[in-house]
Amino acid sequence: MPIGDPPDDPAPASGNAGAFLRLVFAGGACGAVTRWGVTELASGVGTTVALNVLGSLLLGWLAARSRFKALWWFGAVGFCGGLTTFSRFALDAAIWLDGDRVADGIGMIVATTLGAIGAALTGYALGSRRIGARA
Repeated sequence: MPIGDPPDDPAPASGNAGAFLRLVFAGGACGAVTRWGVTELASGVGTTVALNVLGSLLLGWLAARSRFKALWWFGAVGFCGGLTTFSRFALDAAIWLDGDRVADGIGMIVATTLGAIGAALTGYALGSRRIGARA
């Protein structure tokens, strides 16, 4: 299964698209509320980077481990989509690059991009390991 494809089939074409949409909406709401709660407890740019990296780690793991369409649509598409925040990342970077925090903006771009890609690869590698397999 290529990274990003849900288990079994690529789209909810079997007539129950409404069920898949409800899973995505529920997962997205849970992810967005989690993101809001975390940012209320620990605000700052590090929080945005950490949530994007954590969400990427979970998404990579789900891409490797999800065997149930419901888990994919709720967890990967919904929850991880709501938890991570490209728009906040982009806004912070744009404001900082346009202002007097250019180094911070560049640092956040590098940390988020490399961290998220590295975390997704790590999550996928961890999820691809067979339980009990020996190296």
